[in-house]
Amino acid sequence: MPLPPSQEEPLKNTELESTMFGLNMSLSPEEELEARQKFLDCLAVSTIVLPTVNPVETQPDGYIKPDVDITFVVVETDDGVSGIPAFTSLGGLKSALPMVNHGVFLTGAQAAKVLSPSPHYLFVDGPNMHVQVEHNEMAEIMERTQQMTPTLQAEANRNDGPKAVLKRRLADDR
Repeated sequence: MPLPPSQEEPLKNTELESTMFGLNMSLSPEEELEARQKFLDCLAVSTIVLPTVNPVETQPDGYIKPDVDITFVVVETDDGVSGIPAFTSLGGLKSALPMVNHGVFLTGAQAAKVLSPSPHYLFVDGPNMHVQVEHNEMAEIMERTQQMTPTLQAEANRNDGPKAVLKRRLADDR
């Protein structure tokens, strides 16, 4: 499916961009580890756009059809490291790769699930920022998401309002 024009921006992930910005600050080793973990946590639930070579077939509800073949655009750094570029906004994608006409929206967890068995890294790009997500980090995101799935499904089945869910989570954290 062709990407919509960038002025119709359905994606502007300022939370993910701010965690990326935090990685670029001058930090102690402990602060750097904490900032990296915060970035990975935010990435797992954030929507990112990944460029594809061909259109990706979707169902009428917008979900990707099962067993569809997706060919992502692969880029290589000057050091010869290959990765799948992901962008925090369509505007970022279109300015970095203007010749790309197709893409898919995934959460970081979905991208990690798809890319963790591949030889490529995940390159997340925001305004003037670039973060390389390592294979072990993608596996960690995927594992944590799989562990959370039963809890999230149970909450969805309870059909509670957002306030009740928040109240329950706060009580569980105590």
